[in-house]
Amino acid sequence: MKLKTLVIGGSGLFLMVFSLLLFVAILFSDEQDSGISNIHYGGVNVSAEVLAHKPMVEKYAKEYGVEEYVNILLAIIQVESGGTAEDVMQSSESLGLPPNSLSTEESIKQGVKYFSELLASSERLGVDLESVIQSYNYGGGFLGYVANRGNKYTFELAQSFSKEYSGGEKVSYPNPIAIPINGGWRYVYGGASPTTSFDCSGLTQWTYGKAGINLPRTAQQQYDVTQHIPLSEAQAGDLVFFHSTYNAGSYITHVGIYLGNNRMFHAGDPIGYADLTSPYWQQHLVGAGRIKQ
Repeated sequence: MKLKTLVIGGSGLFLMVFSLLLFVAILFSDEQDSGISNIHYGGVNVSAEVLAHKPMVEKYAKEYGVEEYVNILLAIIQVESGGTAEDVMQSSESLGLPPNSLSTEESIKQGVKYFSELLASSERLGVDLESVIQSYNYGGGFLGYVANRGNKYTFELAQSFSKEYSGGEKVSYPNPIAIPINGGWRYVYGGASPTTSFDCSGLTQWTYGKAGINLPRTAQQQYDVTQHIPLSEAQAGDLVFFHSTYNAGSYITHVGIYLGNNRMFHAGDPIGYADLTSPYWQQHLVGAGRIKQ
């Protein structure tokens, strides 16, 4: 199986910071067999800034016995800091320190160590790799939460954990505690950043931009630059396009991010999840789009 991943995250006080698994950054295309997960890992490479840290990541991955997870660790760096911060894995807080307390090497050493500890806990509890990646931000308590609820990561479990343990308050990312999903952000026409909130294509443009993928601004323009595929062939991280949802003067009027299992994340009102099998979305569905390689 090709090792592919869908890793989600973000920065600031923002609705999508709840999950490293939901920040649609298609980061790797390495062909190796993970044998441990059905997450899709694929698309473009991490940034040059992140790749510069690969030798040090490999060094500490070997020290802590997680050599096969180097690509995932690099993806975490891409999400946490883009490879440019001193505390490159944002791992200070896992030691109980204030944010950005560690040097780059200290950060990588601690981040890899922390990941290895989460991985070991997941193996004892019998939970999956998706839960480990999520726990890098949620904290180890999420592993026990998953273990008591079927041992397999789902978006619904992440959502319920965040609601139960975040106290309903926004917190800054990264933070190894539960972060509430969609912390009050609503659809804003023309919005294209956490500062302004988002409209549909602003959300997809911003999200892909965090992964180094430049999308044009409107839903129609994004449709025009993607490879068109039927929804049945879509993978998590692809785009989903719709027509005639309102009078926009163009054929494509709405876009969302496909999550798998006929679900998408999109800037509706409010921003959140949608079931693509519902009559409304079926009526307006055009199909999926994949970033051209």
